[in-house]
Amino acid sequence: MTGGTKVKRFVIGGTGARYSILSNLDIAGAYYHFDQNDYNTSPCTGSGVNTSSSKCAGTKDIASVMIEYHPLKRLDIYGGVQYSQGSGGLVSGYLQANYVGPTIGMRLLF
Repeated sequence: MTGGTKVKRFVIGGTGARYSILSNLDIAGAYYHFDQNDYNTSPCTGSGVNTSSSKCAGTKDIASVMIEYHPLKRLDIYGGVQYSQGSGGLVSGYLQANYVGPTIGMRLLF
């Protein structure tokens, strides 16, 4: 720290894996962790989505899982879900600190 300024530190880590259950059926999962220090020049107040600034310390964890089916050579059908949980500055101003995001889809390759 020099001259009263604070330095931003943002650390990201993650891992993931994909496994073929059958020749036409895959499953995948991933996990990510984000960590941020407090680099706000004024005191941080509040908590969760009501944290006073996105420059306040905070964390966020994200986990996801997906299943993908290949019924034809050029057709993929997939579905998955992602869960996210955050705190502090990393969710400041969001509507909610935690959320679940499901998705389904189909992809046709030309």
